[in-house]
Amino acid sequence: MQRGELQGLRVLVTRPAHQAENLCGLIAAAGGEPIAYPTLAITAPRDPERVRQILARVSTYDMVVFISANAATFAVELLQGRLPQGPTLATVGKGTAAQLERLGRAADLVAEGGDSESLLAMPQLNDLSGCRVLIIRGEQGREQLAEGLRKRGAEVEYAEVYRRSIPKPVPGIDPTAADVVTATSFEALANLERLVGAERVTALHALALAVFHPRIAEKARTSGFHGPVMVAREPGDEALVAAIAAWAQTKLQD
Repeated sequence: MQRGELQGLRVLVTRPAHQAENLCGLIAAAGGEPIAYPTLAITAPRDPERVRQILARVSTYDMVVFISANAATFAVELLQGRLPQGPTLATVGKGTAAQLERLGRAADLVAEGGDSESLLAMPQLNDLSGCRVLIIRGEQGREQLAEGLRKRGAEVEYAEVYRRSIPKPVPGIDPTAADVVTATSFEALANLERLVGAERVTALHALALAVFHPRIAEKARTSGFHGPVMVAREPGDEALVAAIAAWAQTKLQD
């Protein structure tokens, strides 16, 4: 990424406040103007004691799957820093694996594609007969991973270690003044629609959009977004910024 590739572009960053710094820094380094406007708040689970009881048995599972970096962070906090040594640890995405390693344990299996489908595609998970799997995630996550694991013979349980909510609007910022909106989940986009309100959602839908996954792009189209859409070639902030830069270069050539 070279300095100036995003020159003049205002890029809305919808990541949770505690996870926006890296993406904002990359945008600024490329000459763009990052606008931090979190549309997701990550907080403790509604019933932390119940979650602690589940995590107290974590060493009895054959495999533990961390869905996200937040899942790793909150689980380790609830475990008081004591990561299990016995089970196979799997992560969805390299970012989750990196966060788990920062917290004290390297992942045994890393789904580099950044979604449940890429984890299920790993040959190590082809036959899970009799395997007990604990999925560590946020409340009300997708069911596809658990369904896929059960079809392969696994017994699956959840530890929902955090919850997502919609934060208050950032004072003094009009998201529709951005040139590009970034989103790492469709939930982030849906919350952004709610935050801008009915009177500005039409303007929002016309903005360029940069996302991590084709599934987010498809849902965005269904929701009404009709501007240019960029999909990162792989999960990660660097790939997302590269996708925006490629679009910006094409725009200059038009």
